[in-house]
Amino acid sequence: MSDLNSITLSGRLTKDPEFISEKFVKLSIANNQYNAKEKKEKPNFFNVLLIGGVAKMAKYISKGNLIAFTGKLQQSSFKDKNGNNRQSFDIAVMNDLVILQNGKKREKATNQDFEEDLGNIEPDLSSDEFEDPFANLDMDE
Repeated sequence: MSDLNSITLSGRLTKDPEFISEKFVKLSIANNQYNAKEKKEKPNFFNVLLIGGVAKMAKYISKGNLIAFTGKLQQSSFKDKNGNNRQSFDIAVMNDLVILQNGKKREKATNQDFEEDLGNIEPDLSSDEFEDPFANLDMDE
């Protein structure tokens, strides 16, 4: 029996989406956490990978846009430039992505384009269908 592995976050893109392929898009987001003791917000940064049909949504977002999503936390191991073993935690999103605040790219897309893409998003993708999507990503960035 699998353990529960689900994460829901919102945050702003720290850079434009990186299109790895038609079904894989890499994002980097900043999620602010309020520190009551210091009375200020502290950003947390996360690497996010859009997998499958939901990756089509990336053409509607850009740096600074606010998004929300539900995904799975994944751990990966890699060697850095100096040969040291490193680990990273990334979020794989296969189904749920909501654009909460969109900027200039929204003007370029028509509602019809957006609705067509939404209709083409594939439902839950089996993890067996893909190899580890983080295996070939450069985590040193």
